[in-house]
Amino acid sequence: MALSLLLLTVSLAEFMAPGKLGILYIFLFINGGPWILMGNKLNLHHFSIAGGKEALVTLYFLLI
Repeated sequence: MALSLLLLTVSLAEFMAPGKLGILYIFLFINGGPWILMGNKLNLHHFSIAGGKEALVTLYFLLI
């Protein structure tokens, strides 16, 4: 389900702003938040770690 949400986010960003990587990076950064929250709430540490890494990698590419 988490992978489906990620793919939906990427598809939505591409539909709304085709070819604009900045919009895609912002959508991906925002997508990391629910992963972190869900991981903390449901005590799923791998979700929290994945959401945090997703946010860090997205910020890295957004700032470079």
